[in-house]
Amino acid sequence: MKLAYIWFRFHNHIFWRTPVAAFFTLALPLVMMIIFVSIFGSDPYGTGGQINISEFYVPALASFTAATATYTNLGVTLAFMREDGTLKRVRGTPAAPWQFLTGTVASAVWVAFLGATILFVVGTFIADISINYSQIGWMALFFAVGVLAFAVLGMAVSILAKTGQAASAITNATILPLAFISNIFIPMDDPPRWMEILGGIFPLRSFAEGFRSGFDSSLQDGRLADLLVVAAWGVVGLIFVLKYFQWVPKAESE
Repeated sequence: MKLAYIWFRFHNHIFWRTPVAAFFTLALPLVMMIIFVSIFGSDPYGTGGQINISEFYVPALASFTAATATYTNLGVTLAFMREDGTLKRVRGTPAAPWQFLTGTVASAVWVAFLGATILFVVGTFIADISINYSQIGWMALFFAVGVLAFAVLGMAVSILAKTGQAASAITNATILPLAFISNIFIPMDDPPRWMEILGGIFPLRSFAEGFRSGFDSSLQDGRLADLLVVAAWGVVGLIFVLKYFQWVPKAESE
């Protein structure tokens, strides 16, 4: 575990020394939340207006931040490390693979936790949100399952991508469109049927609605199904990673 902690610190230092990654992962969702709740914060949302827009955007953007911190960052970081030979050198050391991967994933989960916490804290001070503390356990469960699922999906993308640049393109080309059809950026009471079906297939909407169920009681009946969707994607991603994870550059393995 000491070696896993060393790798955790290593990746944490790399993240904070990469301003672009820190901005898009932590600062941009925070800025978006401040803008959205400042403009639309007191407007009602949902059938009967049981919550306001602030209570929609804070958990929605917190889930997006957590997904980005794990999915995007791990996908890009591991692809770059594989192609520049870092993973090959790591595999040649006495450190066990699980120590490296545990530290790597733990660093991404820590950033996800930090980003989500910042959004909730700032949202509490600047927006009219009211957390139902009896639902904290469910929200924590969704966070744990969600970040681990998106972490292994990010690792899966790093396997599919031939280069770090390709991994960056793949992660952004998937997470951003999903955010629009998953009720993250634009509140939709009655989305088109195709959008509702497509958003329900992928894990981001289920992750966000699980977070939002702490505010919106109308989502609580369906959150077990949402949790199973997120977990299923995580299991599929984990099976793929365990079978195909590569430690050497693709040019050497072909």
